[in-house]
Amino acid sequence: NRHREAIAEYDRAIRLAPRGEPRLGAYYLNRSYAWWALGERSSALNDAREAQRLGAEVETAYLRLIGG
Repeated sequence: NRHREAIAEYDRAIRLAPRGEPRLGAYYLNRSYAWWALGERSSALNDAREAQRLGAEVETAYLRLIGG
């Protein structure tokens, strides 16, 4: 239940990730989950889409849930 702290940590990880970092999609997806837990649907959807773009596997049910 420390979603804001998690978002701050994922922000930092995303910012510091070297080019081509294979975990970058997972960082975005996990930050999406934290945004969703805080009721920030738009931010959750944006991060989920970025995670997909980066190759992370985002479950269809989650995308539907957040409006994607």
